Amino acid sequence: MKKNIITFVALIIGLICRAQTVDENYYFKSLSSQNGLSQNTVSAILQDSKGFMWFGTKDGLDRYDGVSFRHFKYDRTNPRSLGNNFVTSLYEDVEGNIWIGTDVGVYIYYPEKDTFRHFVELSDRNTRIERAVAMISGDRQGRIWIASEAQNLFCYDLKEQSLRNYILTEHSLVSTNVKCLTVDNSGTIWIGFYGDGLFYSKDNLKTLHPYLSPVDNEETYNDDVVSKIVLGAYNCLYISSLKGGVKELNLTSGKLRDLLLKDENNEAIYCRTLLVYTDNELWIGTESGVYIYNLRTEKYTHLRSSEYDPYSLSDNAIYSFCKDREDGIWIGSYFGGVNYYPRSYTYFEKYYPKGIENSLHGKRVREFCRDSQGILWIGTEDGGLNRFNLKTKDFSFFAPSAGFTNIHGLCLVDDKLWVGTFSKGLKVIDTRSGVVLKTYQKNDSPRSLIDNSIFAICKTATGDIYLGTMFGLVRYNKQSDDFDRIPELNGKFIYDIKEDSQGKVWLGTSYGFSMLTAEGNICRFDLLDVMGLNLRNLIAQDIEEGVDGEMWIATENMGIVRVVGNGNNVKDYKIYSYSPENDKLNSLKVMCMYKDELGRIWAGTEGCGLSLYDSKIGKFISVHVQWNLPGDVISSIIGSKEDELWLGTNVGLVRLYVPEDLSKVNYRLYTTADGMQDNVFIRNVACKTEEGELFFGGAHGYNSFFPDRLKESDFQLSITITNIKIFDKSWNNLEDAVRNRISEQSPDFTKKIVLDYWHNNFSIEFAVLDYMNPAQNKYAYKLDGFDTDWQYPDQLRRFAYYNNLPAGTYKFHLKAANSNGIWGEREPAMEIVILPPPWRTWWAYVIYAILIISAGCILFRMGKKRVQLYNALHLRELEKAKADELNHTKLQFFTNITHELLTPLTIISATVDELKLCAPQNGDYYQIMTNNINRLIRLLQQILEFRKAETGNLKLRVSRGDLAAFVRNSVDNFEPLMKKKKIYFSIMTNPEPFMAYFDSDKIDKILYNLLSNSSKYNKEKGTVWVDLSYEKTLDSAVLVVKDNGEGISEEAQKTLFKRFYEGDYRKFNTIGTGIGLSLTKDLVELHQGTISVQSKLGEGTAFKVIIPINRGAYKEENIDDKSDVLPVAQHIPVEVVEEEEEGQAEEKGGTLLLVEDNEDLLMMMTKLLKANYNVYTACNGKEGIEVIGNKDVDLIVSDVMMPEMDGLEFCRYVKGHFDTSHIPVILLTAKNKEEDRVEAYEAGADAFISKPFNLSVLHARISNLLKTRERANKDFKKQLVFEVDELNYTSIDEEFLQKAIGSVQAHLDDPLFDQTRFVEEVGVSKSTLFRKLKSLTGLSYSSFVRNIRMKAACRIMEEKRNVRISELAYAVGFNDPKYFSACFKKELGMHPSEYMERFINGGKSENDEENPVKDR
Repeated sequence: MKKNIITFVALIIGLICRAQTVDENYYFKSLSSQNGLSQNTVSAILQDSKGFMWFGTKDGLDRYDGVSFRHFKYDRTNPRSLGNNFVTSLYEDVEGNIWIGTDVGVYIYYPEKDTFRHFVELSDRNTRIERAVAMISGDRQGRIWIASEAQNLFCYDLKEQSLRNYILTEHSLVSTNVKCLTVDNSGTIWIGFYGDGLFYSKDNLKTLHPYLSPVDNEETYNDDVVSKIVLGAYNCLYISSLKGGVKELNLTSGKLRDLLLKDENNEAIYCRTLLVYTDNELWIGTESGVYIYNLRTEKYTHLRSSEYDPYSLSDNAIYSFCKDREDGIWIGSYFGGVNYYPRSYTYFEKYYPKGIENSLHGKRVREFCRDSQGILWIGTEDGGLNRFNLKTKDFSFFAPSAGFTNIHGLCLVDDKLWVGTFSKGLKVIDTRSGVVLKTYQKNDSPRSLIDNSIFAICKTATGDIYLGTMFGLVRYNKQSDDFDRIPELNGKFIYDIKEDSQGKVWLGTSYGFSMLTAEGNICRFDLLDVMGLNLRNLIAQDIEEGVDGEMWIATENMGIVRVVGNGNNVKDYKIYSYSPENDKLNSLKVMCMYKDELGRIWAGTEGCGLSLYDSKIGKFISVHVQWNLPGDVISSIIGSKEDELWLGTNVGLVRLYVPEDLSKVNYRLYTTADGMQDNVFIRNVACKTEEGELFFGGAHGYNSFFPDRLKESDFQLSITITNIKIFDKSWNNLEDAVRNRISEQSPDFTKKIVLDYWHNNFSIEFAVLDYMNPAQNKYAYKLDGFDTDWQYPDQLRRFAYYNNLPAGTYKFHLKAANSNGIWGEREPAMEIVILPPPWRTWWAYVIYAILIISAGCILFRMGKKRVQLYNALHLRELEKAKADELNHTKLQFFTNITHELLTPLTIISATVDELKLCAPQNGDYYQIMTNNINRLIRLLQQILEFRKAETGNLKLRVSRGDLAAFVRNSVDNFEPLMKKKKIYFSIMTNPEPFMAYFDSDKIDKILYNLLSNSSKYNKEKGTVWVDLSYEKTLDSAVLVVKDNGEGISEEAQKTLFKRFYEGDYRKFNTIGTGIGLSLTKDLVELHQGTISVQSKLGEGTAFKVIIPINRGAYKEENIDDKSDVLPVAQHIPVEVVEEEEEGQAEEKGGTLLLVEDNEDLLMMMTKLLKANYNVYTACNGKEGIEVIGNKDVDLIVSDVMMPEMDGLEFCRYVKGHFDTSHIPVILLTAKNKEEDRVEAYEAGADAFISKPFNLSVLHARISNLLKTRERANKDFKKQLVFEVDELNYTSIDEEFLQKAIGSVQAHLDDPLFDQTRFVEEVGVSKSTLFRKLKSLTGLSYSSFVRNIRMKAACRIMEEKRNVRISELAYAVGFNDPKYFSACFKKELGMHPSEYMERFINGGKSENDEENPVKDR
């Protein structure tokens, strides 16, 4: 009977509790595996003494610092890791160590060492904790109680370090496992079992008693599962069980009170965990969510998960609770991870769609309007119209608005709410009855709405109502109940309508702004163009009246416009512009404007934040950057009091404290972490009620709050070091030996770290253990001894990085500020010691000293020996240097004397040529002289070749040819010499022909030297053999030159190929230079070959040359495919003439200047050339300049190497001066290198001839150049249009001719244009003009002018086909047409009429002669 009564009473209490359920707002943040949690089933939660949050999951243990997780899991390679990942319970002992209950026993985490230890101590019963742990808790004596499955209860005494195992199943009434345990204030142990109910012990478990009801003395929890026992205030225990729900046991009175048996749906409550939040508030975690029970009022709030509410619980199955030191509540669930409910210091109300009736319909809040009954009407863009009772906090959806969900305008007119919609027209609603009284829409009537989309509604002080639409403005006519259209604004988008203090209505449109006077007349400011600013182009979206009645217009695209004045005409106003273009505002797009209670004008922009108007300087100041405000978009501004503004931004809601003294500005940012609906707010959607409550709308609902009721947290921040990374490797991943060397304590405990040279690359990570708004915390750090000032990292960059710090001791300081910007007290510093590198330690310096002393001794002994050796080597080097210097001097002497000998040879050769002409009967003697001249030339060339080899200027040019024919032809040239010396001569070539790649010049020189050597050192009637063969294995040609002379000793063979080696030439009555064989060796090696000698005294000598014949053996730049190898006849260096000209001029063909410092050669050239030319002579360049200055010279022949002024300088002078630039120049020189030839042509030379030369070649070149000039003169006469490219003039001559032709053409029709005027215009002397024209064109002045005029006549006839002869004559400067015709015929060989008929009108047949003027 008693049980039935108890059940009935419990049911009544449950119904009462359900009836007393209240609805309050709770906003949760959730953390799941998507945020970094190891696993979503969280069975245990703990906050340690440092402030870290610990979460025990089915897949490991997590530590959370407010921003990031650190995971602890089983790692078989790490003996310091957690031994099992299924965490069931957590507890921190008095020493700060964390006990972790798992599926296979207990592990202890030591934070100071950052290591885990498996708890395997033996109990007094010789047992260990090895099974699943159900519970770990502690008592006031520091003992730790552990419940293990099938192992009953363990108690570990930290002081005595002893473990005791209580086998409770030995009690007759206990047969199941321990579920929970609590020790009350009196020391009584209360134990809940899995099926045996609730027991207690007052004698430290010596005896165990079941709890009996004070009503009927029966076991209240018989056969029940007691899930949780917690100790609360007023000496009360709170007990949850499977059958009995949640009860309160007053230990003082002994009364047992039922708190929660069933929920509001009369469903039984299965409670898993309990949390006493305050003395009067109990949190109950169940399978159906969280119940917050008020112990004083006996009312509860039921919180459940909702898919429509993003701020609700993430899961209904609640497994664990934890209250942190900030009074926030952490809730562990089975499927949804962790939920966090921060203690609300700010008291922001957040309204958003929850998917239930009593919530906001629509996310995007666009308009607020409060009626006379205290009802707030809320218009949204996506959910229609809502009503909110400011007193009861109840929502009700205005059902008719389901047909007009997109609302853009609300205006209260008496008790009528005018609602402007998008595309649905105007709705008028009775706010008392909630009935839509009338709908106005656009129709065919001219007095209907101009458009159905209404974006602005304004009621004036006189009662007029204006509606701004997408296509114009209308005014409501109360008498006719329709609308008057304002025709001047038709087609314009009306964004804003504001009435000023004088009753004028200002309109912001898509085409500027306008104003309606109190009389209803319109002022069109959009038609103005002010200082280059076309007001029609601006988009005006917000209007604000200033303190002096001026109007401020915020635009979308042109900054801000200020209108100052008073009157009914635009002429009565002045316009001022503020934009980046005039540097008076930092943004073109202004989102909003606001005048505060102090009369200050504020502007919110997009991209540049907040600006304040400074009337003293007449511009807006960008205070956003100056005050370091967050974000860069200000979408709404509203003031709560004189010195406080609220800003809706793109990063949250900013509370800005702005006193008159702007140096004391301060701000606080509120984000979603503080309860904001979103961090972004909609433009100008903000309002303030008479009671001071503020409303801000956004894209996810809206917020309301009373600024005066806001409280800020006074919680003192705790900043801690969370990790130290070495070379980006975390502390816990370092090897034990490395960690111990750096610090014996973990990063969050250590006060000092020591880093050696090899680990001097580290970063220090830190965090503020504040969980309310961790993303808004700020950090600062400083390393004394390195950083000169505090470093302020970004909120997401919570670390300090240092690399390669100099050795020394540093202090690392940290500080932090909370989301309010309040900096906490400076935390204790951490000492950082950087050890020097090994080579800079004290023991290293000792070693250095020992090594230096030892090295000094060794170096002294070595130095002494080295000096002795050096003296001996220096003596040898001096002897060698003297020998090399002597060789170089010899070679240089030979080179210089060679150049000097080439000129006399040229004279001798020219003399012989002259004698052949004068006395041809002595032909045999002449041949002897010629042969010796050729021999001398050959010898000199050989010396020059050797010089080239010395300086590295020998170049190889191989081409394909018949090597056998070439060798045979070269050898045949030696046959006369061999016969003379009575030496037998034999040549063998195999194969024949022998096609190969070779350099004919180098092979010829090799043969010449070898055959010369064989002939010189052979005896009379001796024999010389030449054998050419093919070596297949080497793919090479083998050339052997062998004689049967005296031979060479072995000693002499060692130096045979050295330069200046002299054989026994005196013995054989020959002469030698000592360079022949050395040059031969250089030439063979240049040809990629080898040379060797075999000789015995008395048996003769054989030279063997092997050279490759394949193309692949040579570099591509050494191969010449264009040349053919020709047999060599004579070796006289004669330059090839570029153009062959036969014969010489029988008559003197011009005037020459010969410049040569050698008198004999000058005489010989003069004698040869004077028969055909007028010849002037000079001994050097200076004399040559005097000659050409006084004489008319047609061509110059000059030597290069001369005293006073050499030939190159003389040539540059001639070509660089206007008077002489037309004269051709031929340079003569004994130099024959390519660079010498290039230098000559760069100086302007027209031809280049190397000494010694044949005078007939010089004669041919002179004739060739003069005839080339004659052809150029003829080509000039024939050209109808002057083309310089075809005539090859110098730039100076080209400029002169262009000027001369231009002068004549400028006076083409002037018959009085004479020679005097021509000379004046050209700007040269008369004689110079004559010489220039004669040389360049072959024409005198009059002939030149006539030529130009005739060419002009031809062009005129081509342009004007029917021109008259008389008209043509006058056009080209002739007074008499007959004389013109005569001149035309003389110049072109026909009369003008014939020319026109032949070439202009009639065309030209195939049989006609060619046009006498070229290039028509």
